[in-house]
Amino acid sequence: MTKAFLFIVTFLFLGINVFSQAVTAVPASQFDYSDGALEELLSGRNLAGLRMVHDSRLDSLFFLQKEVNQNNKGIKGYRVQMFRGNQQGESKNRAREIQGMVLNKFPELEVDVFYQPPFWRVQIGRFRMRNEAMKVQRVLKEEFREMESSISIVPTVIDYPKIVKKKDVDYQK
Repeated sequence: MTKAFLFIVTFLFLGINVFSQAVTAVPASQFDYSDGALEELLSGRNLAGLRMVHDSRLDSLFFLQKEVNQNNKGIKGYRVQMFRGNQQGESKNRAREIQGMVLNKFPELEVDVFYQPPFWRVQIGRFRMRNEAMKVQRVLKEEFREMESSISIVPTVIDYPKIVKKKDVDYQK
């Protein structure tokens, strides 16, 4: 009986301790690191009730990575290529025609026509993950069956994703 009582008391005591140390997680997507927010967080000043304690050598790593990112023109990603041709006048006209056809069917897609000597190219979207590009490729192949064999995924450097500023974030969610 005494052992059971001690076991129950110990279990309750440990349970109370565990639940009293609840931590509220804040999704990284809710932070805007532009305009000095990262520097403010690293400086140790209070940012939304948070304080970051870390090795000071991490500061130099953060700022070095920030510099590298600013010097790069983008990040590794993928695009869906619908056309590539090197017959100068004919290829340019065909590329513009394909761009119009895609935008007519899918106005939400980003369709670019550009000349990369000696080829005119039509590329669609900017995807970080190959599977995202594959979804768009599948839809395009279904819609444009006559061009199915020329629709492919190409690895490329894409622009950095746009950062959306989120103000008045409720950190208690």
